[in-house]
Amino acid sequence: FILFVMMKFLSLLFSASTATAAAKAPFQPNFSYVVKFILRSPEVTIEPPPPQDLKVIGPGFGRTGTSSFIAAMDRIGLKSYHMSAVMNTHGHLDTWIDYIEGNASADDVVDALSVAGFNSTSSMPACFLYKELLEKYPDARVVLTVRGDGNGDAWATSIKSSVGSLHQTLYRRPFRWIPPIRRFKGLFRWIFEHHGNVKFDGNAEMDADDLARMYNRWVDEVKQHVPPEKLLVFAPKDGWRPLCEFLSPISEEVSSSCQEVLGSNEPYPRINEKEQVARIVRVLNAVATVFEYGPFVLAAAILILRLRKRGSSMSGGLKPKSA
Repeated sequence: FILFVMMKFLSLLFSASTATAAAKAPFQPNFSYVVKFILRSPEVTIEPPPPQDLKVIGPGFGRTGTSSFIAAMDRIGLKSYHMSAVMNTHGHLDTWIDYIEGNASADDVVDALSVAGFNSTSSMPACFLYKELLEKYPDARVVLTVRGDGNGDAWATSIKSSVGSLHQTLYRRPFRWIPPIRRFKGLFRWIFEHHGNVKFDGNAEMDADDLARMYNRWVDEVKQHVPPEKLLVFAPKDGWRPLCEFLSPISEEVSSSCQEVLGSNEPYPRINEKEQVARIVRVLNAVATVFEYGPFVLAAAILILRLRKRGSSMSGGLKPKSA
């Protein structure tokens, strides 16, 4: 019962913030979608358009400006597939888990993405299928998002302080018992252990040096594998112009949207979820602390009240009789 009440409280807490954000701007991925998925809040859905071919492949890791990139794709008329979409598109997390466990093929994942109406990808876990995506959609263009503030060391620091911190929190009670979270943690471990040989310590914290090597290796691999004429290496600080020049040939709609943003000097999206992640982690840690230590505090309080009541009763019984 206590777990149910806490889950509903968190669901209501994040419903308001997401609704407000949605009213102000087009869809922007954020970690309240992660929390709502965990809580199985029924209002969280991503309505798919008709199935379509993939136009843009984004093999860049998360924390390389991918949230800004997703917003940019939305601005020029492309619907991007990312981690929040995995968790909030019906059946997609299960499809990825089946793939990880060898019960589904990469083609199954790629087909599921297309059927759900996505025509662009960004971030994890879809970045790990960029070769399969490029093979199926040879006319697609590849945009490798990279950090603009340095190499893998900066990325490792960013990962550890954001999704890494969230991952550690989800190992605490009661979250580690919730089935959707257990599946999400399986996907998280596959991303970093299988693809990056990243070590986790006893507290589920990732090794920073392993993370830095994972990032640097991946960027080098993508650059070597994708033909130069199909690849744009892009950092958010580069702005709209190189992105639009590279993507405008995709379609008339994309070209028209790019002309509009360039002609109006519209700033490139700047979305940083670090503060939002920190707030969510603080709330989840508070819930975990209440769940872990609340029963002991409650039991101690009840014991103290009973002892005080018993002491009062004994004091009342020892009062001298009036003459």
